[in-house]
Amino acid sequence: MHHTQFRSALFSKPAWRQWLVVAACGFLAPIWLVLSHEAAHFLAARALGWDAELHWAWVSVGDAGATAPAIRDVTEVEAALAEYRESLSPTERRQVAVFSLSGPIQTLVFGVVAALLWRRRRRVAEGSSTVTDWLLLGTAAFLIRSPLVAVETAAADMSWLPTSIWGDEVTAAAVLGLPRYSLVLLFAAASVGALLAIRSPLLAFLRAHRVRVVGFATWAVVSSLVWDSLLGPSLLP
Repeated sequence: MHHTQFRSALFSKPAWRQWLVVAACGFLAPIWLVLSHEAAHFLAARALGWDAELHWAWVSVGDAGATAPAIRDVTEVEAALAEYRESLSPTERRQVAVFSLSGPIQTLVFGVVAALLWRRRRRVAEGSSTVTDWLLLGTAAFLIRSPLVAVETAAADMSWLPTSIWGDEVTAAAVLGLPRYSLVLLFAAASVGALLAIRSPLLAFLRAHRVRVVGFATWAVVSSLVWDSLLGPSLLP
């Protein structure tokens, strides 16, 4: 695209409407991810009869025993996981597994469904992009979570991060007596498989709308920083 064509496309009224849509969807995507993920934990806790309270990026459950202690030293992980499992009764282990897996399952299911719907829409209208396309794309981006969790967990175990990661999948695996990385890798593999299933239309979309995709990603990062550091803790302390 020539410079004049690019400038014309960027500053025309239809283009500005598109940019507003892209910015809004990008800004909302992280909020939607966090709130829907934590809402799944919250609803699971309430279904289990726990006294749950929703916060930004986490759910407190009182004395239900679902929150494992933080692990500072990676060498303590296996022993701490075993000790945590033994501190729970068989019923409590099942409850903790349900609570811990509710968020990852919701995030994976929403991401897969959105990805498949997005792929179906792209087959019908390959050249254009609508509000629905960007909303579905933002929800399909949920699939990035599990691979990132796997990388983060591995990085922590290799002492690349200051603390070890005791996330949802690790906690569920611990209480179920499974290998620590089993559920982390299972969810990551399912997410990568779903992304590979839409790779052709996704790559075509990225090539056709690369500038807007960069704008979408930029607003998503800005939203994450703003909500994680300021708005989220203030509105849902």
